Amino acid sequence: MTSQTVIKLLADGMILPIIAIAGYALLVLIPKSHKFEAYARIVMAGITAYLFAKLLALVYQPGTERPFEVMGVAAGASYLNNPGFPSDHALFTAFLTFAVWFETRRKKLTVILAA
Repeated sequence: MTSQTVIKLLADGMILPIIAIAGYALLVLIPKSHKFEAYARIVMAGITAYLFAKLLALVYQPGTERPFEVMGVAAGASYLNNPGFPSDHALFTAFLTFAVWFETRRKKLTVILAA
């Protein structure tokens, strides 16, 4: 297995199990009587995190080119055409992990998502 395959698997492929686990946790483990409030908090937290990340990117951007562009090689994982700070992959997976932790309080599940 080449290093490019490993990078692609970790960066792109691991998002799918995280989405599946978080989806299960957020759809099944939250009691019906609390779902509306929980989902409202999750949506507002997601919007706030994304807005904060994009504002932070306006203030601090380490470079205009990605490292793979500077080195003249192909990207190892999927990416949006922006300078890449903060990482959209990391932002999304951290958001899901914190949403599961905050809304379900399942420590074991949160550790699995964080790993």
